[in-house]
Amino acid sequence: MLLTHDKFKQFTSKLIIDAKQSVGVSNALFFESIDAMKSFAENAVK
Repeated sequence: MLLTHDKFKQFTSKLIIDAKQSVGVSNALFFESIDAMKSFAENAVK
């Protein structure tokens, strides 16, 4: 999902970076169930 600066400011009070000077990333994961998410998290820390 792409957001405008004005829309993104509704989610955070932090500074929005200038992509010409900094690098940033935001990731989201979707799981079919809480059990699938827990399994993923457990395997991620192994």
